[in-house]
Amino acid sequence: MHQIFKEYDLNCYRSWVEIDASAIQHNLKSIKSNLPDCVDVAPVIKANAYGHGLDCIAKILPPDQSLLCVDSLEEALELRRYRTSNEPILIMGYIPTGSLQYLDINMIPVVYELDQLKALAEHRPNHKVHVKVETGLNRQGVTLSDLANFVEKIRDLELKITGAYTHYANVEDTLDTSFFELQYDLFQKSLSLFPRSISVHSCASAAALLHPNQIGNFARVGISMYGHYSSWQTYLSLRERGVNCELRPVLSWKCKIVQVKNVKTGDKIGYGCSHEVLRPGKIAILPIGYYDGYCRMYSGKSVVLINGRRAPVLGRIAMNMCMVDVSHLDGVIAGQTVTLLGEDHSLRISAEELAEISQTITYEVLTRVSKHLPRIIINSE
Repeated sequence: MHQIFKEYDLNCYRSWVEIDASAIQHNLKSIKSNLPDCVDVAPVIKANAYGHGLDCIAKILPPDQSLLCVDSLEEALELRRYRTSNEPILIMGYIPTGSLQYLDINMIPVVYELDQLKALAEHRPNHKVHVKVETGLNRQGVTLSDLANFVEKIRDLELKITGAYTHYANVEDTLDTSFFELQYDLFQKSLSLFPRSISVHSCASAAALLHPNQIGNFARVGISMYGHYSSWQTYLSLRERGVNCELRPVLSWKCKIVQVKNVKTGDKIGYGCSHEVLRPGKIAILPIGYYDGYCRMYSGKSVVLINGRRAPVLGRIAMNMCMVDVSHLDGVIAGQTVTLLGEDHSLRISAEELAEISQTITYEVLTRVSKHLPRIIINSE
């Protein structure tokens, strides 16, 4: 359930996500300043725009993008509803044969299987395609040994190759570039099999910023557009290379306090009596749980922000609720706003902090924020 309001009444919501339009524009400008002039940015809006709301990001992005990237046909069709121009949309994931009839002329499927080519030629003759080349990640892709025959089959079926790409396996998680160089060399060798006029793209966020002269025509920009570095290794590598790419987080997540209550020594909090009160104090109940994307692994480890101060989560996070300690805070009342992710005064709860707590990556923290929560655009022009 996505609802977009330029202005909103906080009385309407118990929890909501704020999407900062000015941060998106800032991040795109910062990224582009570190890329060669000949390289265009292809925004990646898959996975509900990395949890930010596909509809919100579609409305925020400047018009007439050279290429937009999604994972599914469903995402492509939804994206079309919110964009004013018929921009090319690259569909990077699997499209069931029965859905091919819904492709429009500027929805470009990624191809990597012969049966896929035959079905596409039957349902959408002369359609444009991008070929995914397997260079070492071992997900979708055509191996180099099969590539010549695959390209020839595309020509035989009279489909149009308009792009070729690959995806790197080990850029953001390491300071060692050797596997990247291996994949890059393999991809460069593969390009001799394609028409010279096609689009070429191999770099996502980390690779684009770390290897700007090895990109091709497009940089597929996902996590960095949303204001996060791909990993701490990516951040360190950029610092070591003197790359100045300041990013601002786009997403904040907030909720209201449901109730404030006193607790006494020995009281238990949460399922399994997982927290025992050691001294008299106060707790606040929040209408947020793991159903909403506030991970159960945050239980007893994460904090929220109330009036610019930290309040630790107590006990187990439940499906729709959790409790926080507000004993040290004055003036906390029901209906007050709480920041679960984002900035409040001078403090910030970052997606990176929550990722570390739950032993995962920033991408998962963001995409876990449930689609049913309203996304609200702020700081739009």
